[in-house]
Amino acid sequence: MSIRWVGMRIMVLFFLAGSGAVLAASPPAGSRDPHAWNDGYALHDDPLQADGVHGNPHPAQRFRGLRVERLESSVDKQGDGAAEFSAWWGGDWRRWSVNADLDQAPGEPLEGDAGLLYGVAVSPFWDVKGGLRRAWTSHGERTWMVIGMQGLAPYWFEINAELRFGESAGAGVNLEITYELLLTQRVVLQARGEANAWTGTDRQLASGRGISDGNVGLRLRYEFSRQFGLYAGVEHSTSWGTTARLRRDSGAHAKTTRWIGGLRFWF
Repeated sequence: MSIRWVGMRIMVLFFLAGSGAVLAASPPAGSRDPHAWNDGYALHDDPLQADGVHGNPHPAQRFRGLRVERLESSVDKQGDGAAEFSAWWGGDWRRWSVNADLDQAPGEPLEGDAGLLYGVAVSPFWDVKGGLRRAWTSHGERTWMVIGMQGLAPYWFEINAELRFGESAGAGVNLEITYELLLTQRVVLQARGEANAWTGTDRQLASGRGISDGNVGLRLRYEFSRQFGLYAGVEHSTSWGTTARLRRDSGAHAKTTRWIGGLRFWF
């Protein structure tokens, strides 16, 4: 090893040692305060960290909103309507919500279900929830305890799943999957599917054991803004097994296909 090489290494070591000493030394008097831009607030005493959630920018703030996912009517001779909406109040991590799914056939009483739920975020894309849900038809009413989860799955599938424990028909599962394809910045094609399954039979609600009923639909939406859009589409509903037989016995159809038009908005 040459003397020149050894000398270069010694110079590098002296330079690094001097740089460390400079970095470790206190700043000179009169230098600018590096924290002056935030008025002296640090992460541990930021007033927005009131509930102690580390790293959440708005844990102490509360928001509210209303989202009407579907407000629609069939454009064929059936003339029935449907609505699905949710209202919520709370923060980024915890919130209360009221949601409902309603159906109205001509000359028939309003049918559907509504729930009061409390949700907690467990990851950036998923919430767990629990509460009560009540369903009613022209033949009877039922109340269930509900636990479930909802969120955004890989490849942008929106998932909403609930496990329901009620007065009859044992336990039930409701699964809803939605996918939206942006054809343009304003034209959106939405695919939506929903299915129900039960461990028992409830004759008043015309639901049978096993996979009881479900529906799939396509809706083409034009958004005048991100908060308001009009759509048209088609939806097919079907029931299986005991559920189909119970519905036929009550005078209803086991399978229906509807051409629909409606609007979607939130604020």
